[in-house]
Amino acid sequence: MNEEKLFIRRDIFQDLKSHLAKKEITLIVGPRQAGKTTLMMLLKEYLESVRKKTVFLSLDFENDQKFFSSQNALIEKLKLEFGNNEGYVFIDEIQRKEDAGVFLKGLYDMSLPYKFIVSGSGSVELKEKVHESLAGRKAMFEVFPVSFREFVNFKTGYKYDDKLADYFTVEKSANGLDFEAIGTVDGAGNSSTVHSYSFTDEFSTLQLSNFPLVYYRLKQIDYDGKYQYSNVISVDLTGDENNLLTVFPNAASDKINLEVFSVEAGIANVEIIDAIGRVLVFNTHPINSGKNYIPVSIINLSKGLYFIRTTGRVQTWSKFIKE
Repeated sequence: MNEEKLFIRRDIFQDLKSHLAKKEITLIVGPRQAGKTTLMMLLKEYLESVRKKTVFLSLDFENDQKFFSSQNALIEKLKLEFGNNEGYVFIDEIQRKEDAGVFLKGLYDMSLPYKFIVSGSGSVELKEKVHESLAGRKAMFEVFPVSFREFVNFKTGYKYDDKLADYFTVEKSANGLDFEAIGTVDGAGNSSTVHSYSFTDEFSTLQLSNFPLVYYRLKQIDYDGKYQYSNVISVDLTGDENNLLTVFPNAASDKINLEVFSVEAGIANVEIIDAIGRVLVFNTHPINSGKNYIPVSIINLSKGLYFIRTTGRVQTWSKFIKE
């Protein structure tokens, strides 16, 4: 039985394998139990299969820690393993070494005939330790827990490897600038057929509590993890079918009039809201069943686009322009 079958194949492995030929330090970072050590062992196994010399050292191992007391101590160890010949040095859990970035920088700058493949847990702390010191001397690979695609490929014995669909992330914004993911839609993979996709924003009506206009875009994620964004579209949640509130004129300098329709008598709260969501005007008006006409002064507002919201007996939105 092939031992590699015991491991879940990681998508990042081929990138790591390709980087073995580069002089830069291969730096593998990520949370604990994400599979960094397993990836290093598979890289080591691959190198040995093509008759390359390797050594694996871990700062988790007490017997290995003495080799990291100084750069000279480590170099002496490597000379015992490789002499002055080419060799591949795997160092695991480098975050346990104080001043890890300076330590690795010194080794790299000695132009030794050794390629260093280094891993460390706690990616944020490790990046802080080594990023500045190793500028231009390393390529960083971030390892995350097993993805759904990697898991499915493993559980299906890789029968459908590279055939799983890519996917889209639907992102939403209240201002057209700051987006957040609200859901995903599976893609059809590599296909020459035109496909249609749909996604329902179950919380779109809740947007009315802040903004009546929302923005959406798609983030398409491909098999290799690369992504691209679609154009941004806007959706007016007030809708043309909403006849509960009419604003006239819709462009004015001193006063607007509201035509508010209600099936019952009660109270209507009228709010004027600016483009960043601030309530600038708040008035309360009694209304009757049927059509009601409410004048609203806008003389103190600056020029621009505003939204008007009614709450209470009638809850609806519209917009107008202050000239």
